[in-house]
Amino acid sequence: MSEYRTTAREFLAAMATEKRITLLMEIRAYPEVWGAIAMRVMRWRFRRRAQRRAFMNATVVCAGCGWTFPPSYLHRLMGMVGPGTMLIGAVPGGEEFARTKRCTRCESEQCLLVYERLGPRDITEQDVDILEEFWRAEARAWWAGREKDTAICDVCNVRVPRDEGGVVGAGRMLNCESCMSRTMDEALYRLREDPYYYGPTELSKARAFKETLTESDASEAMSGRFGDSGEDALLIVDGLADTMNGPSGEDGEPAGIVGRFRRLFGRGA
Repeated sequence: MSEYRTTAREFLAAMATEKRITLLMEIRAYPEVWGAIAMRVMRWRFRRRAQRRAFMNATVVCAGCGWTFPPSYLHRLMGMVGPGTMLIGAVPGGEEFARTKRCTRCESEQCLLVYERLGPRDITEQDVDILEEFWRAEARAWWAGREKDTAICDVCNVRVPRDEGGVVGAGRMLNCESCMSRTMDEALYRLREDPYYYGPTELSKARAFKETLTESDASEAMSGRFGDSGEDALLIVDGLADTMNGPSGEDGEPAGIVGRFRRLFGRGA
């Protein structure tokens, strides 16, 4: 499969200058391609630190429907989790995905490795405002699916009244108003130190949310704080995923963020 080794070399060369790269490949080839790139990236150590961090936070989406594959799917595909092993809180379908090498939603056999390198200058105070709006919308959607009028803050353990607080980061931590205030006060510093501090796709999701969804659309798109797809034991935002990755166009290629960031190498280019 030398064609995929060539693909990996081209991807590595592009990382030196490009901030956004999308690599198209067969799902079955992902372990080999990712391994070849990672082997080189890990050798960089303190060189190209930003590129290394961006690659380790890259996401993998279906080339057919634009669904972001959960980490547990990729772990099974790469053999990091053996068949029959139960992963508590994982999105169902991982074993089937690893066995068939096809998307469990649309059966596409191709995927896109989406790489985005963010630097301190790419993070603004507006991003902090967008994140707060996004996290509060997630909290409202979560509250809508609950009967109780209070919940416990995941940070300080105080009671949070209905419709208050925010659901923060990839860890989906419910923050009371006081903890939300502290989180937002330090968010700009945290993001400029590490753009992926709150999760690999958290900022991208928030930006897409702000650009393309109204508040009511966002509330309807969210399926709750813990869902059945998208991320393992985390909030699932199918509507946002569709907006971020984009629906397939007439030519079958994803639009949205994948379309904007796309740079194809190897098969299918």
